[in-house]
Amino acid sequence: MAWTGLLVLALRPLVPWQLLWPLSAALTAALLVPVALEIRPGRRVPRRSRTWRALLVAYFLEGLGYIVIGTFSLAAVSAQRGPVTGSAMWIVVGAAAAAASVLWAVAARRWSPALLLAIALVAQCVSAALPASSDAVWAVSAAAVLFGGTFVGIVMLAMLVGTG
Repeated sequence: MAWTGLLVLALRPLVPWQLLWPLSAALTAALLVPVALEIRPGRRVPRRSRTWRALLVAYFLEGLGYIVIGTFSLAAVSAQRGPVTGSAMWIVVGAAAAAASVLWAVAARRWSPALLLAIALVAQCVSAALPASSDAVWAVSAAAVLFGGTFVGIVMLAMLVGTG
């Protein structure tokens, strides 16, 4: 995310926005190659009926919410503050996501992953509400940090809760 934000910020003055989509996709694909080389087949985890279904629904709604928040928050910030600020906030989201993956993993060793999952979901709701309630730079920045800092953690914590 941070890399595609930098790409957009650097190339926006040089290329039309329609070209930025495939360029971002190409950069993402290139960055996924090392990850794909590390994927190993995992063991199957037995599913617990009621808990598993509840987690599946929550995980689906998180994915939907992530897309909506990521798309429309960025569009709103860009419309209010300009495209440079929108791209800068996307870079903040990506940087926060990178740091958060380590922080959530450390926290999950100390506290209940189910409790942390609930906290992360509430924090992500706050990240959606902040830019809707204020167009101040602090609110947009805090929203970017909260959004970036939660969505990777939510994925990781959901997997821990689902397999634990």
